[in-house]
Amino acid sequence: MPMTLGNSDTLYIRIGGDRLIFARYDRVKDNTLNYRCFNVNKNMSLNANMLKALNSRSSLGEGAGRVYVCVDTPVTLVPLNEFDDDEMNDIYSYNFSSGNRPMRVFYDMLPLQNAVMLGAVDKDLEHTLLEAYPGATFHSCLMPLVLHYASLCEGNSGSGKMFVSTEGGNLTVASFRGNKLSLLNTFAGVKQVEDALYYIFSVARQWNIVPSADEVYVVGGDPFEQTLSAQLGKYIPNTYPFNPSDVQGRRVQALLKDIPYDMIVLILKAF
Repeated sequence: MPMTLGNSDTLYIRIGGDRLIFARYDRVKDNTLNYRCFNVNKNMSLNANMLKALNSRSSLGEGAGRVYVCVDTPVTLVPLNEFDDDEMNDIYSYNFSSGNRPMRVFYDMLPLQNAVMLGAVDKDLEHTLLEAYPGATFHSCLMPLVLHYASLCEGNSGSGKMFVSTEGGNLTVASFRGNKLSLLNTFAGVKQVEDALYYIFSVARQWNIVPSADEVYVVGGDPFEQTLSAQLGKYIPNTYPFNPSDVQGRRVQALLKDIPYDMIVLILKAF
């Protein structure tokens, strides 16, 4: 059914390399999730894919509600007390090359983590979305995950928790001491368990993991994550599968495989 937005509704748009997702979650009426997914045609630019999706009138929301755009983008962290928005373009371009594509750098504030997360979106894509939805705001897909994982950690604990998640061939590792983020890395093109193990152990060494005390959580219940969790458990005893349905089980409609976990966390405000 078509999505229609009221003044109090939020339309969530997730921009990924493989899919564009439009979703609205009605938590007031009947806890229902309306969403539409569009597979990205790799022979077209991401902006052309978005224009095609926006022209699908029967599947997109209209109205004056808030529009929240989350972008699956590489991120870099900047200490909060050193953040200067006049320098964020230089900082981001130093860490990530955009090639010939003009990019617009945006930021998410993480005050409890004493950090600012920088991300970027293609400028043409940003322009297209702002034309369709004036006032839309842009955020990193990793922001709700970091807040969610931090909420699951004990603030006064000296032990550590590492959360490992995969999405679209990307492996993201977020490590915490207490409930403070101490390390965040994303590795692209990870499709084999052996490659995932290599990157995780590299991070574990950098993080000075203590196998007898620290814990590792592998997010997801697909065969890849199950195998990864079993293999990690051979070397790090406190390795546990982290199935989203165990955490958000009361919201069955939000647990559809089409919706990435970061978007589930964002829509349900699970942080």
